[in-house]
Amino acid sequence: MALMASIADGNKRTASLTDRAFFEHLLRHGSSSRSATASAIGISRPTATEAVNRLLERQLIREAGTVSTNRGPAAIGYEINPDAGHSCALSIEAEQMRLSCWSLSGHNLFNLVEPLQPNTPQDQPDTTTDEQEDSAEPASPAASRRESIHALLEVYRETVTTPCLGAAVSLTERTQATDELHALFPGDIPILVDHNVNWAAIAEQHHGQAAGIDDALLVHVGHRVDVALILNGHLHRGSSGMAGELGFTRNTGQTLMQRLNRLATPQRPDTGLLDPVALKEALCSNSPVAYGLLRILAEAIANVCVTVDPALLILTGPLADALNPRLFDMLLDVLLLPDIEMCCSALGEGGPHLGAEELAHRAALANLWAGPGEVAEVCKSVL
Repeated sequence: MALMASIADGNKRTASLTDRAFFEHLLRHGSSSRSATASAIGISRPTATEAVNRLLERQLIREAGTVSTNRGPAAIGYEINPDAGHSCALSIEAEQMRLSCWSLSGHNLFNLVEPLQPNTPQDQPDTTTDEQEDSAEPASPAASRRESIHALLEVYRETVTTPCLGAAVSLTERTQATDELHALFPGDIPILVDHNVNWAAIAEQHHGQAAGIDDALLVHVGHRVDVALILNGHLHRGSSGMAGELGFTRNTGQTLMQRLNRLATPQRPDTGLLDPVALKEALCSNSPVAYGLLRILAEAIANVCVTVDPALLILTGPLADALNPRLFDMLLDVLLLPDIEMCCSALGEGGPHLGAEELAHRAALANLWAGPGEVAEVCKSVL
C-alpha cells in the first residue's frame, strides 16, 4: 500500500510539473497549439493533451481559435484564461494609497490612487471604540484612514470579479501591525506585507538601476529616512526585518532622527514625520538647515556603506532630486570607498508600488501550484 501511495504521489507531482510547464509556456509566448507547446517544452503530444485537459478543467486556460502550423491543417490554439484570477498590490503611504490588479497574463485590470488623511504616528494603535465611531464626534485620523482603505477595497471588489490569488501590501512603517491588513484579503492566498523601501529595492532589481548588481544600497528620503540592503543579489531583511534601519543608527550618542530633530528639521505637526515640502524649500534656498541635513545624512549613509560595502548607492524618495548632487559630493568627502557608484532612482516615487506588483504577481502564479496549507511556503519562495 505504501508503494502504491508513493507511486500515486509521484504521478501527481509529475502531472503538476507538466501542467505548470505548459501553462508557463503560454504565459511567456502567448497563444500556442498543443503540438507546438509539446515540442517547445520537451513532452510528447499525448502528455500535452493530458495537460491541456487538466488545465481546461481547472479553467486556467481556454481555447483561442486556431493557429497556423508548419505542416497540416490549422490547430486549436490555447491561451491563459483571463478569468482564472489576478494579483493585487496595495500601497499605503503617508498621504495617499494606491491599489492595482493584474491578470495572470499581465494585463492591468484595476488602478486607483486615493488621497489619505494624514495619520497619527503609526506605532500608536488606534483606540477608537465602536461607540466613538457611532457618535457625532469626528473620527480619529487612524479611523478615517481605515475607512478610506476599506472604501477603496470595496470599489476594487465591485470592479474586479475574478478571484484574487496573491496580494502584496506596501507600508511606510516597518512596525505596523499586519493582522488587519491580512484580513482585507481571502485567508487562503499568499499575502506579502513589507516596508515600502524594501518594495522599492525589489523594483530596482527587476526594472531599475540595480538590475544585475549583487550588492546595492537604496536610501529613501521623504517623510522618513529608510534604507534597503541588497546583498549577494537578494534583498536582506535581517532576522526581524530591521536590517539597514538608518533612523536608528547613532552618531555622537544620538540616532539619526534625534539629530534631525535637534537641527529643527521641518516636520509635519504631531506626527514625528519629516516634511518633504518644507525640506525641499530649505534645500533649494541653501539655508543652514540644508547644510546640516546634508551632513547628517552623509555621515549616516557612510556608516552603512562602510559596513556592507555596496557597489551601488541608489537615492530615491520625494527629496532625491533636491539632495542630488550635493549629498553625493558630501558622501565622497566622508567615504573611504571611492569605487562606489551613486545615482538617483529612475523609477520615481512609484518604485515601492512597482515592487509590490512584481511580487504579488509572482505569488499569485506560485499559488496556482501550491497544495493545501502551503501558503506560507509560497510566501517564503517568492521572497
